[in-house]
Amino acid sequence: MTITTTKKYDNRCTIIISGADARIDGLVPSQPIIDVTSYLTPGYRFMPRFKRGFWDGRTKLYRQQTRTFPTGLLEDVREALEDSGIKVLIEDKRSMPALPVLDDSWGEKLKLEGVSFDYPYDFQPNVAKIMMEKQRGVVAIATNGGKTEIACLVTAALRQPTLFMVPGKELLYQTAERFRTRLRLDTGACGTIGDGSWSPGSWVTVATVQTLFQGLAKPRVQDFLKRTQMVFADECHHVGSDSWYQVLRACPAYFRYGLSGTPLKRTDGADLRLVGATGPVIAEIRNKDLIERGISNPVEIQFLKITEPEIPRGVEYADAYKIGIVENPYRNKAFCKLAEQFVAEGRMIMILVREIDHGLRLDKGLWTYCKFTPHQFISGKESSDIRRKALSDFRKGDLPIIIATSILDEGVDIPNIDVLMLAGSGKSSIKTLQRVGRGLRRGGTAGKLIVVDTADFQNNYLLKHSLQRMEDYKGEGCFEITVLEE
Repeated sequence: MTITTTKKYDNRCTIIISGADARIDGLVPSQPIIDVTSYLTPGYRFMPRFKRGFWDGRTKLYRQQTRTFPTGLLEDVREALEDSGIKVLIEDKRSMPALPVLDDSWGEKLKLEGVSFDYPYDFQPNVAKIMMEKQRGVVAIATNGGKTEIACLVTAALRQPTLFMVPGKELLYQTAERFRTRLRLDTGACGTIGDGSWSPGSWVTVATVQTLFQGLAKPRVQDFLKRTQMVFADECHHVGSDSWYQVLRACPAYFRYGLSGTPLKRTDGADLRLVGATGPVIAEIRNKDLIERGISNPVEIQFLKITEPEIPRGVEYADAYKIGIVENPYRNKAFCKLAEQFVAEGRMIMILVREIDHGLRLDKGLWTYCKFTPHQFISGKESSDIRRKALSDFRKGDLPIIIATSILDEGVDIPNIDVLMLAGSGKSSIKTLQRVGRGLRRGGTAGKLIVVDTADFQNNYLLKHSLQRMEDYKGEGCFEITVLEE
């Protein structure tokens, strides 16, 4: 005789919020929760566990054993349970710090050194007010929108122990200096963690994610994160990665914000981690808004058409990229000759590549194909002093061409770029728009940024990626697009 039983679920439950996680108290079905707190893992179809039927291919943020999930997904979980006929009560056990009075004049009481909130920057106090009212979430601010100044404004208003997380040491020092200047702080009040240093500030600490992640098991890192009441994740599109996500989960800060010009544009589904760790998008300032306000440069995208060499079908992408992009003499020569032409017009040029070998080939090509033109290639292999010297020379106009790898993709302030040449190609929407952002700051000689990209016709992979980048540019709704022949 077969005995069957039907699992009975409660018709109500309580979601208890504590720190970065929330816990479900009550017997409820797991599947509705899993549906809204999981995403398909890239390449899952090829993984043995999936092929053997042991796994559904999803990365799950809901932990069934503890019935916990990231607090940022609270509303999604509540809606999923209520759609299943379960009444949901919310019990917030966090201690909420006091908010300032956010009337129409609140911003007038706060002054940041060297910053004016008059037009065209009058949107910044409004964004800061939204952040404080919502208490957590993602702020999508295009490059040049002053996201660090907005973070300084929120920090000055809330006056909570603050952690500002950055992706690398290039931004570590730049951001710490910005906070010290804007809030008139010394190194004791605004400290740094990263690049071999452990000097947290009494009020604000700027830290590299990698340093915190590597020390998560250490008491000093755990104690530091527990003391933090407000956390900013700069360039927060990185939160999909394990290091960023784990650090944010270990930090119970009440106020939680993600900052990026390109959030929620990942192609691997891991944007759900960002929402879980911080919350949904609560404010957005686009490139179009900043160009219309005269803050950012107008942009002209020039697609350089490349047809040689023809790469046979069936060639793997990595090989197609090597042949058609990195080692392509026709393409590299076209970039070098075009750069020479722009220098003759008195323009400052930045050339961005993905691989060191590509940067070295373009560096050599500028000596081989062109008349004498001062230029320098920098990558992560050079010391910080060498990179800073090159960027300083470029800013002063002494170095008309600088070639760089991804070390300049994010956050580094370079206000005098006239021409940005994207020699590295690729398909990432995040990388594409981040790289364009390097040249949007005012300060060049032409009052307009020219972006040189490529329409690579040599191979289906390369052409598909070119078309994807073109769609990304069109999606901004404010870039002029033209096509150049070889």
